Amino acid sequence: MTHPAEQVTKSFEHGEILYLTCPSRRGGDYLVAVAYNKQLNTIFVGHDCPAIQRGSNCWHVRAAENAFKEWRWWEVPEDAKVRSIRRTDLKFLPEFKQIPVPGQPLNIPGIGGMTDGSAKHDTA
Repeated sequence: MTHPAEQVTKSFEHGEILYLTCPSRRGGDYLVAVAYNKQLNTIFVGHDCPAIQRGSNCWHVRAAENAFKEWRWWEVPEDAKVRSIRRTDLKFLPEFKQIPVPGQPLNIPGIGGMTDGSAKHDTA
């Protein structure tokens, strides 16, 4: 089971790039950029966290890979490789469009979770 701190909290799209915010255990969020290169059959995950700085793997890469495969399900083959790149220059842009986090249930205020079609509507 995934620790609550190991979940993508927000997602944004800009062209063919998916941007995710992932919580830091020290407070704040990391911005993670994910893109697919068809010629190399590789998902590139760019971000900067202590594990990446040490050359280690981190949960951000797995979460980004899974979210990207959900978001662009028709584009990424199962055998796609994943490569993590340290990026210290990622910043939010006004052009980013916020979207539901791929692979996570929708949570609409006043309606509740939309995971099984049994949402209850407020009638008050």
